[in-house]
Amino acid sequence: MENLTGIRLKIADREYGLRIAPEDEPLLKKASDLLNAALKTKKDEVRVYDKVDLLAMVAFDLIVEKLQAENTQRAVTEQLDALQNRIDNVLQEDISQ
Repeated sequence: MENLTGIRLKIADREYGLRIAPEDEPLLKKASDLLNAALKTKKDEVRVYDKVDLLAMVAFDLIVEKLQAENTQRAVTEQLDALQNRIDNVLQEDISQ
């Protein structure tokens, strides 16, 4: 079994205890910090104080960002594939000659 360690993260003024792999701790702490910052920003933007509503709004924003990033990644991958095909075609033409 993997060596797990316990940490406590504070999210939306509530503490959560987690058992994690030690190497994951910096990532999870950063995620917690980013989430809390997003909650504060959203609270200041929309003047909503209910934590459940704020969490829902931030979750929605994060999913939209994720979908946009996936679309961008897909477009870049398609462009790279097209460039690779062009390079392969040029190389094949040079070899044939």
